[in-house]
Amino acid sequence: MKRIVSIASAVIILCCAIFLFTACADDKSATIKSYSIEKTEYSVGDTFSTDDVVITAELHNGEKRKIDTNLVFDDSAIKDQLEDGAFTEAGAYTVTVYATEKRDDLKIGDWTITVVE
Repeated sequence: MKRIVSIASAVIILCCAIFLFTACADDKSATIKSYSIEKTEYSVGDTFSTDDVVITAELHNGEKRKIDTNLVFDDSAIKDQLEDGAFTEAGAYTVTVYATEKRDDLKIGDWTITVVE
């Protein structure tokens, strides 16, 4: 009887280990292949908002997902062009977008903003 319990226990442990390693396998198809950031156009007097950015992540399996959380924006290039949050003059500007924090290794890309009269 002890032998049957030992064999059954060994089989159960082996099945659990196989399941654990299979479940934890690196699924490269669900990882991000690239990001794209749509250009945005404002008019002079429009209010700048980071909510206007449209970022799409393409996964290795071809699936595309909209990214809209945990983003950090370096908007220092446009700070001088804003008065009470609104654009004061026409021009082309770039806002750098990062995932979770402002670090080079977390850079998603540059958001191109055009302000027209």
